[in-house]
Amino acid sequence: MRKLVLGLAALLGLTLVAGVAFAVQLQLTAPAAGGTGQVIVGSPEADGVIDQLEWIPAQAAPYHVDAVNITWAPNYNGNYFIGVTVYDGNLNVVGSGSITLTGLTANTVYENTIDLTTPAGGATVDPAQIFYVEVVILQTG
Repeated sequence: MRKLVLGLAALLGLTLVAGVAFAVQLQLTAPAAGGTGQVIVGSPEADGVIDQLEWIPAQAAPYHVDAVNITWAPNYNGNYFIGVTVYDGNLNVVGSGSITLTGLTANTVYENTIDLTTPAGGATVDPAQIFYVEVVILQTG
């Protein structure tokens, strides 16, 4: 019985040593990690809202929506991306478009037209399908 207890103690001791050696090995091969922490993100638009959004109709029947005109003022000098996504009542995308703008001046009012295309590649969006619109403005430089 004493030999069994000594054998188990020796085995337990080896297991602990192996566990410690394994933990040290993992510590030496761990990759570096870092982060910025929380950062305040200001609105790229001067007053936090778009001043005006207008639907631009196609020039011929059936007069679907061809584009969106956005009136806005950037909060900072720089380059911007504007993306527009149009959704139906079930939140399915029925149209989208985007533009990239360079060299804008802060607090200056701009009117930008964003052409829309349908997910299938059509050039206009049926206005009966439009229930929601999402506008994304990002400062890119």
